[in-house]
Amino acid sequence: MSKEQVSTRLTIVWVLVLVAIVIGLTYLLPENTNSEEGRTLSTEEWAEIKEHYNLGFAYDYQGDKENASYHFLEAIKRLPEGDSRIFTAYIYLARMAFPPDQHLSQEDEAELKVYMRKLDELKETDTDQAWIDVLWAEYYHSKGNRDEAIKLARNAVKLNSSSATFVHALAEVMIEGHNDGKHFFYTDNLPEVMYLLELSLNMEKRQSHSYYLLGVAYWFNGEKQKARLTWEQGLKILDVDLYPKWFTNQTEKEIRELLANPEKLNEMRL
Repeated sequence: MSKEQVSTRLTIVWVLVLVAIVIGLTYLLPENTNSEEGRTLSTEEWAEIKEHYNLGFAYDYQGDKENASYHFLEAIKRLPEGDSRIFTAYIYLARMAFPPDQHLSQEDEAELKVYMRKLDELKETDTDQAWIDVLWAEYYHSKGNRDEAIKLARNAVKLNSSSATFVHALAEVMIEGHNDGKHFFYTDNLPEVMYLLELSLNMEKRQSHSYYLLGVAYWFNGEKQKARLTWEQGLKILDVDLYPKWFTNQTEKEIRELLANPEKLNEMRL
């Protein structure tokens, strides 16, 4: 590829990435501390890696799993061994194995386990292990094994209590349930769930799903006006939400449905 072609392609990529960053592309992104200094790759090779890596994020943000997976895998093939972006890319690949309804097919499950094995091989830090625990927590959550999901998510928070993502994940598996296409809520740990979601939002306010779940917790706790105000706050941050666009759209739909008819929660309570 010529330098002119590389330059043109990178211009297109960075337009996509910068737009995405403005609206919150960096959700769930582990910090990258690697430097490119001392690499033997050429400038053109690094440009191609960055293009694939950043397009993976951009396509994931739009909910395009096929293209996101392709670009992340291409970036992984080209990145030097030991580069922390390989671990990050596998986090995204593992997370994308979960369909929107959280019901994993046999194919989804097989795909997830391939990426989880890769993550286990690559882990180096407590935070790496916390990401693995959170992903497995999501897996058991999707299977209806709430106790195992809570155990793993709680361990993730223990390993890194400063991550809003891990704190939110623990609250989520404690209060929310998905089973055979049914969506429901547990109400046996409301004080801890409210504490965790409030803590998560204190760390990072651009999380519409945290506002959604916190409003649900307030409602079940008898604080109905507080629940409404919390859901309304969730709608106000949609334009800067750190979650993927497709997930934000789903959260907005659920919040608006509850604002219109919060009594439907009575049919979703366990």
